[in-house]
Amino acid sequence: MREGPTYESIRAQLAEFYGWPFAVIDDMTFDQIESAWTGGKKSKGIPISSDEDAARISRNWRRFVGI
Repeated sequence: MREGPTYESIRAQLAEFYGWPFAVIDDMTFDQIESAWTGGKKSKGIPISSDEDAARISRNWRRFVGI
């Protein structure tokens, strides 16, 4: 798995930068967090090989980022 910032560090930086409470960030979708984190620029993302992968990742994205 690719090394990168932890969810906790992203969460803290988004709260500091935008002034959002953690509860708001925790309620955001992965796409919303990614957009806020990257300033609207798309990242390379997580490779998905099937519709089932996409559904599983969508349901469990918080586990994928470590919360």
